[in-house]
Amino acid sequence: MTGPGLPTGSGNDYGANYAYLTGTDFVQEIAFRNDNPNPLAKTVRQFENTRDLVDYVEHVWRPGDPNQATISKYDYTSDSLARRTNVQYSGVAFGSPSPPISQTLGYNDRNELTGSTRAGHPAFPFVYLYDPIGNRLTMVENAPPETTNYERNSLNQYPRATTERGANDLGQGYRYDADGNLIEAYVAADMNCDGVLNNFDIDALVLALTNLPGYYVQYPTCNHLNGDMNGDGLLNNWDVDLFTQYLVGHAGATGLRLKFGWDAENRLTLVEPLAPLDGDKKLTFAYDYLGRRVEKKVFVRTGGQWPANANEVRRFLWAGWLTLMELDGLNENALVRKYTWGLDLAGLSEPGARATGLEGAGGIGGLLAVEDVPLAASYVYTYDANGNVGQVLDLAAANAPTSIKAHYDYDPYGYLRPPFKHPGSPMSRTPVVMSLVSLLLVFSTVANCDREKSQPARPKGDVGPPTPPTSSRASNLDLRMIWEQAVDRLSPNDKGAPEKKVDILTSLLRDRVSTAERDREFGRLLATCGGGSMSSFDGTLAQSFVDILLEERDRDRLATLLAHCCPGYVGMSPIEFYLANYGQRFMADPILVLIDAYERSEDAQSKETICAALRRGFRRLRGHQESDPEFIRRCKQWYVENRSRVRLNPDYGLNRDWPTGEELFVLEAAP
Repeated sequence: MTGPGLPTGSGNDYGANYAYLTGTDFVQEIAFRNDNPNPLAKTVRQFENTRDLVDYVEHVWRPGDPNQATISKYDYTSDSLARRTNVQYSGVAFGSPSPPISQTLGYNDRNELTGSTRAGHPAFPFVYLYDPIGNRLTMVENAPPETTNYERNSLNQYPRATTERGANDLGQGYRYDADGNLIEAYVAADMNCDGVLNNFDIDALVLALTNLPGYYVQYPTCNHLNGDMNGDGLLNNWDVDLFTQYLVGHAGATGLRLKFGWDAENRLTLVEPLAPLDGDKKLTFAYDYLGRRVEKKVFVRTGGQWPANANEVRRFLWAGWLTLMELDGLNENALVRKYTWGLDLAGLSEPGARATGLEGAGGIGGLLAVEDVPLAASYVYTYDANGNVGQVLDLAAANAPTSIKAHYDYDPYGYLRPPFKHPGSPMSRTPVVMSLVSLLLVFSTVANCDREKSQPARPKGDVGPPTPPTSSRASNLDLRMIWEQAVDRLSPNDKGAPEKKVDILTSLLRDRVSTAERDREFGRLLATCGGGSMSSFDGTLAQSFVDILLEERDRDRLATLLAHCCPGYVGMSPIEFYLANYGQRFMADPILVLIDAYERSEDAQSKETICAALRRGFRRLRGHQESDPEFIRRCKQWYVENRSRVRLNPDYGLNRDWPTGEELFVLEAAP
């Protein structure tokens, strides 16, 4: 693979070269090559002998040369439930420790991360406590010694999080809109909105309780609900005692003070300080029709006001869901950065190969290289097994230590710790760009643990360590989660329309799921749908596969699907009408697929559904005392003999209450 930021050469092997584990489609090596006989750098992924789990990931500088060195190595140990219980860190990026730095991870009986320690690391250990439904209650961090307690409301949102440090506590309050979007971060109980919780807030609280209009005259940019300490959405006397307790316990507390804006499709459009000062920045974002961020503007406050025109404009070009270029909107869209994407952690999503890009791990771990045009510099990226960026390398450097332009470390939940930047690094920031949609997919794929391709590796993000796979239904849960979230966003009228739910799932299968993953879903559905006990999701999935297989003109698999789990309807249309009407666009005589499915079916419920459909459609052929197989045989014979004259009845099956005597097909008069 070649592209911006990757090594160049005159032969056929320059760029990034992939190698696979023998007999599998698991990516085992990525070699960065120019014309030299040995790679400039190489990533090696080793897997356990008996499980599709990553054993270690190693990034090697100049393999095969005298200057060969390990940039970084992440060596994993997993327990019998596939939970990572230990990580060993070594290599130049970690100071070449001997023995390697060891991190241990612990879990409770609900497979929630409860703690982590790392030898020789001052910020560890971490301890986590949760409520019975998985909301985090407490996080204890060692350095600086601090304990964060989270309060949650009836919607499982965090209205307040308080970090106790012994001094300079953080008292962070959060407000949300009706859609659950975060719209404000403020200092909890800060009634005069000066950014600090102290005794000066007492008078402001009293004023808000006794004279709310007067409160807003004195504090026009404030919000009286900063003092809503019991979370009931009101400020009243019931909050006074809690306010007093909070003030006594956390006097001097500060926190973030930001407001956030969202558009009608719940996309972030604004980040702005609540109480801006000169030099502060405001950011706005614009999106295209697919929800991809295409523009970012930065405004720098000057003279007590925001400028009319942005101080910085960045525009982004995409291929599917992968960012390809970053442009300077204030300099005639001059190129700023160019990105080259390879295979993500699941071994999928080759950049530009698909229109969606939402496959496997959503591009996580797939960014190979970046070309910084103004600096005339190129960098390649290394990752741990979770898809977190480990190091940013300059392959033109003289040796391994000087090649490391940035080094990043993470807590057990994937939050970026203060990064160690290599001495002399020109990197002022990491140029990693991810789409919001990709990040959503990250949260929806956490159950896949760290399989490559067959089950995507644990992706980057605030999602914690790997969750153990409970069964082969893990990928189904991910697809189901995304579908349910999309259905939840439908209007009340659309939620009652079956075709809307089918359309959503069909779109996901067609555009956002890899062929391999779709095949696994198909196999899982066939294995679990017999006997008429399908869930609402699987029932909709069966309808969506009818759509997909018709469009793919796959008669055999369509008949197999109908033989195992035939849906009575697709959306609002009975199955026989849907096949005959919509199916005729893609294949000849689609009604014969339904008959074929009956003949090959061994599932009583599917046979009953198919027979009921054909008895509705071929009313003229129904006999009073004939068996179902005999009736099916006569339907097939009649249709085959008259196929040149049959025409679909367009009035058939327009709703679920058919007129008595309605026929699926009408016969044209013989010539």
